[in-house]
Amino acid sequence: MEWRALSIKGAEAISRKLGSILESWRDTPYLPGQQAKGAGGGVDCVRFVCGVVDELYGFRRAELPRLPQDRSLHDRAGAVKAMKFMRRLYEPNLPIEDGVFEPGDILVVSAPDGGPGHAMIVGAEPNTLWHSTGRFVQMTGIGFLWATYHSWKFCGGYRMQDREKWA
Repeated sequence: MEWRALSIKGAEAISRKLGSILESWRDTPYLPGQQAKGAGGGVDCVRFVCGVVDELYGFRRAELPRLPQDRSLHDRAGAVKAMKFMRRLYEPNLPIEDGVFEPGDILVVSAPDGGPGHAMIVGAEPNTLWHSTGRFVQMTGIGFLWATYHSWKFCGGYRMQDREKWA
């Protein structure tokens, strides 16, 4: 995977806003099925990514269906359906096929022998990913993440196609 700076109009504004939003989620505890920012709140990985994207672009979405914590391992079809639902929420978007990620891109990985089970967002700083782990929201380096989850598989990356109009 590579990282590159945004190459769209308003890139600096999006990167600054994204960095601020991500920092505001830092250390939010992990709590399945929730989407409340801060030490007194809680969030799971999908709701974290959706919350960041909604705040970044000013979207207001309907309630997301609950994805049980172990669904990706035990219900592959259900996990695929939930991740496809998340992707449809943010149309228009396109899959990232060149392995080059930009700030604000959404990444999805899967556990071994399971369905897509973890969503992350590319940070404003080079080579950073933000995600809600089993403990809390944190920033990790791309290399650290792949070393930690070495048996996980990359399912896909997605980029908003109309994001420059929100800058």
